[in-house]
Amino acid sequence: MLYIILLFVFVVVYLMMLMRRQKEKMSEIKIQIDQLQAQHDRLQKERDQLQCLGIWYFRHI
Repeated sequence: MLYIILLFVFVVVYLMMLMRRQKEKMSEIKIQIDQLQAQHDRLQKERDQLQCLGIWYFRHI
């Protein structure tokens, strides 16, 4: 009976450790996604500015 309880405790602790690792990995991935989204937004803004300049330039030639 004691072995069964110890085994159960071991399994529960092991699963909790796995879940914590997964949570940490998900946090890192979320940070990377946020960084990529910020970079995407910045590049999109630059592209829009360049398109506006290009349109203005060709209208005034």
